[in-house]
Amino acid sequence: FPNIVYNELNTFIMDNDGRVNFTNQNCITIDGENTTCLDDALYIEKNKDGTHTLYIHIADIPVFIPYNSLVNEEIQKRVETLYLRDRHINLYPEIISDRLCSLLPNNNRNVITYIYKLDSKCKLIDEYPNVVKGKIRVKHKLSHDEVDKKIENLSNDDLDILLGRLYFFSLNQRKSNPNKYAYRVVENYLEFKPHHESLKVDHSPAASIVHESMILANHGISLIFKDLDLPYMYSQLYIPTDDFINEQI
Repeated sequence: FPNIVYNELNTFIMDNDGRVNFTNQNCITIDGENTTCLDDALYIEKNKDGTHTLYIHIADIPVFIPYNSLVNEEIQKRVETLYLRDRHINLYPEIISDRLCSLLPNNNRNVITYIYKLDSKCKLIDEYPNVVKGKIRVKHKLSHDEVDKKIENLSNDDLDILLGRLYFFSLNQRKSNPNKYAYRVVENYLEFKPHHESLKVDHSPAASIVHESMILANHGISLIFKDLDLPYMYSQLYIPTDDFINEQI
């Protein structure tokens, strides 16, 4: 990034207006052990009637960056983070993605929150989310390995109960749409990404939790854009035919 972009960052102020306070939730992040760019957090609570509420919190980075700013101009040129074989080229300056807006523990952070209703067995009731501007304070930064080990031997403490509910939710979601897993098998064969969580969903509860939560949030926001008749980039997943597979191979 040009130096003028970094200099401009010092003038930005976090917008705290009109946000729902979720800082009392014991939110968790699940990512690589040494990852500092944390952009999603999760929480499930049990309601008095036996149902559950799932919260998927996504870091609200755009609210931190003024639309008419040099930083935003640079972001518009880049469009997305590019993950190359030997490096990655960031969409945002690392001071934003890894520090100022990262969902690091014990820091108040602005998020966009997707709220879903689940039944008593943590099965999705309605795929249409309630989306609000929120503020959270992550309690636990967990690695995939930590979550997998905990789920192998769950106790009655609050964190283990939360992880158990998230895992049940992910299992229910996996059963609900087999098409996406047929798609993933082919995608991983054609474009092998050794560290992508979709390779691990069959044997890693942590990967399954993250994978299903992100798919659900992406699906939910696409429903909202469709209802509002706004343009949206869709990713359509179909079970590939043998002819398609052979052609790609």
